[in-house]
Amino acid sequence: MGTLIAPAAWVWAIASSGAGPLPESGQAIRNLTLLLNDLPLLGIADSLREAPQIFLRVYGEYAVEFTSAWVRQVPVLLPLTIPLFAALDLPAAELASVALAIGASVAVAMAARRDKSLLALALGLWGVYLLAMTVAYTAVVLGPWFFQRYAAPIGVFFNLLLLVAMWRLLRGTRLAPSLLALVACGMALGFLALVWQGSYRWIVAGEQAVPDDGFNRAAEYIDRQLPAQARIGAFSAGLIAYRVRQPVVALDGKVNREARQAMEEGRMFAFVCRSGVEYIADWEKMIRHLLVQRSEGWLDGNLLPIAVIEVDGGNDILVQQVDRSRCPAGAGP
Repeated sequence: MGTLIAPAAWVWAIASSGAGPLPESGQAIRNLTLLLNDLPLLGIADSLREAPQIFLRVYGEYAVEFTSAWVRQVPVLLPLTIPLFAALDLPAAELASVALAIGASVAVAMAARRDKSLLALALGLWGVYLLAMTVAYTAVVLGPWFFQRYAAPIGVFFNLLLLVAMWRLLRGTRLAPSLLALVACGMALGFLALVWQGSYRWIVAGEQAVPDDGFNRAAEYIDRQLPAQARIGAFSAGLIAYRVRQPVVALDGKVNREARQAMEEGRMFAFVCRSGVEYIADWEKMIRHLLVQRSEGWLDGNLLPIAVIEVDGGNDILVQQVDRSRCPAGAGP
């Protein structure tokens, strides 16, 4: 029932408030996704009307990625999906995991059709939830870097459906006793694979299991080298705000309506100046796409280089000082 109640409450809240279809954080995530991929800032309806040849491809790719994300979180399927991603290139592995999701869904549907029970109702509710979440996150909210967490409830729910379905299909056959042992071994191997190669690798590898994206080193530099009261601006503000003593201003718009509006209207540098930000710290790509390209009349000297935190792959973190003498008139804090 929650799969039906939650969307109904969402629709009621939107209708009563007169707001847009997305909460402000959701709109910010959509904006970030589009801008970081050099796509125009268009809503779902406008994107399909004005640039269908671009956005249909984008939404299709995200649908494959989102489906792959939830099927890789079904514990009983982990012994299959982890080798797939180890052996194949990412696009091929995602397509293979989508094929696996379709096959497993067909097995559940066969079991529900054969045995009229609550399984059919549960499958129907799961299907509604799957469809709603897939459309919501692959065509409306976007944010592919969050697909693993968005899709986790779908994978957990489907794991239970798959276990019940396979039991109903094989119950009463000679394979049933072996199936119980096979399922138990599959789930045990799946969780073991998570510990040795997946999300829980930190249990055995410690901090070495966490990829070095540069932000810990950037936060350490900021905390030690910059003045204690200097205001830091960052698009990826979470870890920096947690680790440094300086005040941090989130620039991505997820928790700051004015930042989101400034990004949409192309006046990010004015917003940075008005917020009293003295230093910018983030990946080079974030600064280029979300600040430089979203600031009308941008000048190269607006930011002065302070430090470069090198990151494997070339997307280094830049620590730069805001040249406040270049702030637009009336944009002071």
